[in-house]
Amino acid sequence: MIKEELLRLLFRDYTGEYPDSITYLPKSGSDRIYCRMMVKKLSVLGVWNPDRKENDAFTGFAKSFRQAGLRVPEVFRYLPDEMVYLAEDLGDTDLYSWVQSLKGTHGYAHSVTEMYKGILDDLLRFQFDTDKYIDYNLCHPRKKFDYNSVMWDLNYFKYMFLRLSGTGFNEELLEEDFKKLAGKAVSHWSEAFLYRDFQSRNMMIFKGQVWFIDFQGGRKGAPYYDVASLLLDPYVELETEIHDNLAEYYSVRLRERTENVDNDFLNAYRIFGLIRLLQALGAYGFRGLYEKKPNFTSSIPPATRQLSRLFKYEPLHNEFPELHRVSDVLAEKWAGPMKQSIPD
Repeated sequence: MIKEELLRLLFRDYTGEYPDSITYLPKSGSDRIYCRMMVKKLSVLGVWNPDRKENDAFTGFAKSFRQAGLRVPEVFRYLPDEMVYLAEDLGDTDLYSWVQSLKGTHGYAHSVTEMYKGILDDLLRFQFDTDKYIDYNLCHPRKKFDYNSVMWDLNYFKYMFLRLSGTGFNEELLEEDFKKLAGKAVSHWSEAFLYRDFQSRNMMIFKGQVWFIDFQGGRKGAPYYDVASLLLDPYVELETEIHDNLAEYYSVRLRERTENVDNDFLNAYRIFGLIRLLQALGAYGFRGLYEKKPNFTSSIPPATRQLSRLFKYEPLHNEFPELHRVSDVLAEKWAGPMKQSIPD
């Protein structure tokens, strides 16, 4: 493979030696190919991604975030035209795996809550401390999470999930709900940095701390989107009490950072949570129902349960009646019971 040979040469340029072994990592939801390259006790990730603009965003943002003191992988070498780079290897344990390892153990709720509070503190640093370091010209495909961006995500849900799953809907009423939802989203202050995919699979537990990856989709946006991405994450599916405590914790800390916070924090949080979950279901539909990748298909039930959690809030289902109806249909087909209690 030509790209593998390039990565071997890049590895030699960085370390002075060729790798003793190259192990390819399982592919997930992108076209990026990762391999673990090792010599003696040194391990480095080799990456090939055919999307040049995405590579530029990742490597540029990584440099900016490290300047801001955030824990993201160092990029050791980058060949832009060849679309390959070497990055710090953060191991295999992500936040999702860490939470799962604690399920059923004594002190689960306390451990998870404290871990997530630290992550929320780091999120606020991404949102408010990195602006002076970031080159927003690197943002891809948009510099801001604007009306068009929201509509793209909502239509992704319609075509990649509703259509593929055979779920019926009223085209006109759904479009009305989409436009209302996008309009509400862009009415909020949106000058924070928006990470875009701030969820448990993109956080690695390395050297006893949480490190952050896959931020190449970042842009300007409202702060509510990323916190909803984390706390409504279908992979982890936080218990209700933990979720509510963490949402309150973040709202307090957010107000310490900026005066541009909606008077009804939870309403804004739910609006962006709804957008995030619909986008996620679109991705699960494309990767799972169309590409037949089982790890994405298995994420559909918890995502529909999270939708149901949001629509328990009466103003939300009154404002978006067709989305509420569709959510009920999805819940009946996919959801199953949500775990509400916290293990001792």
